[in-house]
Amino acid sequence: MKQKNIKKSEQIAQDIVELTKSLDSQQELKKTWRVINMAMQYLSSKDDYLTNEKNVLEKVKEMKDAKKEEGN
Repeated sequence: MKQKNIKKSEQIAQDIVELTKSLDSQQELKKTWRVINMAMQYLSSKDDYLTNEKNVLEKVKEMKDAKKEEGN
């Protein structure tokens, strides 16, 4: 991960707080919530993808190891 290109999560949270304080209408709030929520869903999806990839690779390794043990 390139740190110089990515804001730290603490800064993003602070930015959201400041943005929230600056919103004056329910309409602005709803639009902002939708966009931030979509970004959070994207972040969650990537986390799920990486977690599932790790789990699958571990399971494949377990299966290969078990098959090797059966052959011995």
